[in-house]
Amino acid sequence: MIKDPSDLRERLLEIEVHKDEKIAKLIFTIMGLLIVVLLIEVIYLNISYQKRIGENLTKSMVTPTEYYLSDVIPSITVSPSPTMIPSQFPTTQFPTIPQQAEKQKNLIKEYFIAFGTGTGQNTDWTDVQGLQAVINFDNYSDIKEVFFESSVTVPTGNEWVSVRLYNKTDQHPVWNSEVFMKDSSTPYLASSPVSYDRGSKTYQVQMKTQLGYPANLTQSRLHITLK
Repeated sequence: MIKDPSDLRERLLEIEVHKDEKIAKLIFTIMGLLIVVLLIEVIYLNISYQKRIGENLTKSMVTPTEYYLSDVIPSITVSPSPTMIPSQFPTTQFPTIPQQAEKQKNLIKEYFIAFGTGTGQNTDWTDVQGLQAVINFDNYSDIKEVFFESSVTVPTGNEWVSVRLYNKTDQHPVWNSEVFMKDSSTPYLASSPVSYDRGSKTYQVQMKTQLGYPANLTQSRLHITLK
């Protein structure tokens, strides 16, 4: 039994404090439950979203053959008209291979037949070793002119050099094929139009020097031009 009013007030305060503690605990408990529910909801939504993405990707993965054949390209049936027969279809004329070869051949207006390089130092006409070729001018149609061209260098620089083409088959020089180098200022030499023989012939490059010093033939060739 409470005899003192102050004890009563203390008792009431204790009751109020205990009541507030219970309310606070209840509030915290409810808040905790709400947080847990929210977390569960977020996790569920995330799982559902990922699942939907996976389903969409699976649906979109269609093989090209299935997609293009079944959904895009309609079936087309072509029926020839009764009035159209094979002879009525337009035809395109393409040049045959011989025609193309002949056209290409007509475009070529120059040919070069190279003999090679060599060295000579004799004072009389001498074959340059290895500079020989078999040529048939009949294989070239509509020849306009044929030139003999060469390039010569003289290490000593103090002698003139002559170069020509020789027809070994018929045993005579190729007329007008001789070229003459007086000094090192004219290393490239070109003949006048030569008089060539018909048929297959063996042609040889020949050289002679003024003083018998070595001379280098750095180029020798025939230049054939067509009409």
